[in-house]
Amino acid sequence: DICLLTTTNSLSSVDDGQKFTETFILPSGELNREVYSLPYQMKDSGHLLFLDYNLRKDSVALNLRAGYSERKTPQYEIISRQLYSDMGTHEYKSTETSSNKTIHPYLNISFNKSLNSRRYLYLYMNSAYSQNNYERKFEQDKNTIYSQVFEKYLRINGGGDYTHWLDDNRRLTLQVYHFQDISKSQYQGTFESEEELCSGQSMGWIEYFKKWGQTSLATRVGGTYSFYVQNKGKVKDFFSFRPQIIFQHSINDNNTLQLRSFLGNSSPWLAFLSDVEQQIDFLTIRRGNPNLQRMIMWNNSLNYWLSVRPFNISFFMNHELFTPNQRAEVYYDSGYFIKTYINDGQRNRLGIGTSILRAFASDSLIT
Repeated sequence: DICLLTTTNSLSSVDDGQKFTETFILPSGELNREVYSLPYQMKDSGHLLFLDYNLRKDSVALNLRAGYSERKTPQYEIISRQLYSDMGTHEYKSTETSSNKTIHPYLNISFNKSLNSRRYLYLYMNSAYSQNNYERKFEQDKNTIYSQVFEKYLRINGGGDYTHWLDDNRRLTLQVYHFQDISKSQYQGTFESEEELCSGQSMGWIEYFKKWGQTSLATRVGGTYSFYVQNKGKVKDFFSFRPQIIFQHSINDNNTLQLRSFLGNSSPWLAFLSDVEQQIDFLTIRRGNPNLQRMIMWNNSLNYWLSVRPFNISFFMNHELFTPNQRAEVYYDSGYFIKTYINDGQRNRLGIGTSILRAFASDSLIT
């Protein structure tokens, strides 16, 4: 099967503006800033083209998808009124002009094969390249901050799953995965610099599943190796242990209970790790933190599903522990407030909720 698809879209939206207040603690005292931005209009246009090819023969399935997308945000303007209140009230008008353009070609390949009635193999490889141009100009009181960013980004990832049913109630699964990100950015304007970032992650685990009657248990043991390199410097890497256990019991056809616990990790975004500075206005600078650590996450959840025709009701309770926590930080340095990210202590998150879905009869016929 071969499928060729092309689309063009255009979107226009109006932002009603925003209002917020900031307080800056300076060595000389406290400074309050109130910002009121006027409504503004944004327009987006995009194009998408992709070719999809599917081959199925006996126990083999192959899929190839190649595509190209382009998105453009023309120049738009945000006008704000800023009130500074320290010893007196000073009012400034600021104008922020931005535009953005992104191109994105990609290639995805997947392969499925049934080795026999109990063994299955799945392989895949994806690659995507994007090129972004971003331009920003901030004007206030006849002073101007100008920045232009040219970014090239490449991601390649691939992996595979091997599944072996030992019998009707026992299953063994092996999974491996790796991704590689490479980006190069050039910053021009008030602050000028060049930056190269390279990061990757390899994961692998083995899972054993067993079912007896209305009860099942799945246990997984695996690990993750991650690394990060900035400007071809020192490699920053770490290994994480990632176990998981899932217990599920069907009380009857209408009631199911599930307990799940797993240990994982969350790596910082590349934008948070970059040490490049970007001046936002005449008081604040955004700066990354190359020393950010990954967050270890421990997740425990309880789920209960109840079917009362024609409704499907679910309840859940979820607790997550993040350590060390990652949060935004602001500090004063050489006349500017620096906005960055740091690791700090632990963070707990508890979620409780329910959902109700109504099932409609599928055998009804409307004429």
